[in-house]
Amino acid sequence: MLGAGTVLTEDQAKKVVKAGVHFFVSPGFDDKYLLLAEDVWRLHDLALPDAHPVFFLPGLDPYIMGYRDRRRFLPPEHHTKIFDRAGNAMPTVWANGRGSGGLGTAQ
Repeated sequence: MLGAGTVLTEDQAKKVVKAGVHFFVSPGFDDKYLLLAEDVWRLHDLALPDAHPVFFLPGLDPYIMGYRDRRRFLPPEHHTKIFDRAGNAMPTVWANGRGSGGLGTAQ
């Protein structure tokens, strides 16, 4: 069984499916949206929504904690707004696979 690592764009998804993978991983993956390789043909006429998906991730979420270099999804100038000095992430808001904001409580 052949799989692909993190797939971030529609173009990447098309390329890995064309290459013959049996599965791939994408940010925001949820087992409610599991699709088998033999059913990929069903996506050919699928119209994607104009709006970008939005996800709310808890603090210390493994998606953002698992990468040393986080520039691909968070501009360096915002790093200190999301991560403390030890590299721990606070709860965040994500749109279209990129960090869009932090969540906190009013003091």
